[in-house]
Amino acid sequence: MNKIRMMWNGDIPLWKSFWIWGVLGSALLQAPLTYLSIVIFSENQTQFAAIYYLLIFFMIAYYSLIIGGTWRSAGNYNGKVYIKYIARLFVIMWALNLYKFVMGVFLPNIKI
Repeated sequence: MNKIRMMWNGDIPLWKSFWIWGVLGSALLQAPLTYLSIVIFSENQTQFAAIYYLLIFFMIAYYSLIIGGTWRSAGNYNGKVYIKYIARLFVIMWALNLYKFVMGVFLPNIKI
């Protein structure tokens, strides 16, 4: 829990926040989600749907953590200023991608 708190507060160095938590962590989370998407939707294996939606919930929480934490880590970064802004640009892209993903997963299932 301490690492998660450190990440959220931006107390982790920017390179770790961005590359380890952001890039590597999200890739490791995305791999099983992509696999389950293929299995569920192409082979109609609905028994995995609960696991799929649980992973989606975890992914939303994880992306929220890396978006907030990496933004704060960039703010605490004391190196070259352009690196801070490039990192924040990627954070904005992660946030937009998360928004697009959430809308794509949940919005089509809402009946008005």
